[in-house]
Amino acid sequence: MPATVLATTVVVTRLAASNNFQFLIQNAQGGQRLVFCLLQADMATAAALGNGASSTFTYPQDGPPGRNDFPNSYTTETGS
Repeated sequence: MPATVLATTVVVTRLAASNNFQFLIQNAQGGQRLVFCLLQADMATAAALGNGASSTFTYPQDGPPGRNDFPNSYTTETGS
């Protein structure tokens, strides 16, 4: 069976209040699938990576980036 990539849209927004970057992953119908945010400094680090290089960013729950960097309606389930 051939592999299929489902249609998604990634909306990247630089937030004026914090200068952090919000990534909103939408499903094919335009609904929110996932939202994550990167700090401005981490985004600069990611943008400077060379071909094949990677970097890992680990943030604590609810920030930083802060809760204000996410859409007001967005929550995600966390494990206990």
